[in-house]
Amino acid sequence: MSRYKLPGYRPKKKSKYLNIEKGENAFRLVSLPIIGWEDWTLDHKPVRFRDNECPKKPIVATKPIKSFWAFWAWDIINEELGVLEIRQASVLNALRDFIDDPKYGDLDEFDIKIFRSGEGKLTQYMVIADKKKPISDEIKAKMKECPVNLEALFDGGNPWADSDGREEEDSQPQSTPVGSPFETLKEHLEIDGIDTSHLQEFLDALSKKSAKKTGKETPIIDVIEAALRPERIAQFKESYLRSLLDSSTSVAV
Repeated sequence: MSRYKLPGYRPKKKSKYLNIEKGENAFRLVSLPIIGWEDWTLDHKPVRFRDNECPKKPIVATKPIKSFWAFWAWDIINEELGVLEIRQASVLNALRDFIDDPKYGDLDEFDIKIFRSGEGKLTQYMVIADKKKPISDEIKAKMKECPVNLEALFDGGNPWADSDGREEEDSQPQSTPVGSPFETLKEHLEIDGIDTSHLQEFLDALSKKSAKKTGKETPIIDVIEAALRPERIAQFKESYLRSLLDSSTSVAV
């Protein structure tokens, strides 16, 4: 039995966009990458540009434009085919090293493992390459069942649109740059050098505070999405900073 079948393995995800989760990740890259630049709109939608078309300034000043590589990839742990977009500089540098190493060569000729640890600015990645081996017949069959057009990402299109131009409902691009609203909110704070170690506690307090007015706690996800609105993010940062100051003052006293 595969160790990925043991209790505790991550269940399959619905989205066809693959993520680098915390802990061990294992992928077979089944295509060469498209390479470009990724910017973000005010409502957290990605805008992608080809390698030679990088804008001079980002749409949102606090969200720097990042280089990305996008692959058609097989998620070995979850046993699913999807688009894997890599923006992390340390991971991209490791992939470049594999390309330059004669014993590896093209990235679609071997499996890779990516280990993610830490949180926020302390997040670290380690990339390990396996020996060269052919793509399995199982993966090839999946590729025939669900072909993909990576170039569609540059036009804001759906890589899985069928021949009639229709799109599958579960194939929309991620709406946040790091995979979840909570992580996006953390990134907004960390860009300004704000400590996020108490963010979850602060969000919990906001959720409970709403119960005093309505008799029902506001779901955490609703609190986060409200904070991420362009017209409210600055106010949220100020409130969070005040909470940190009040907390530190209480400890000092």
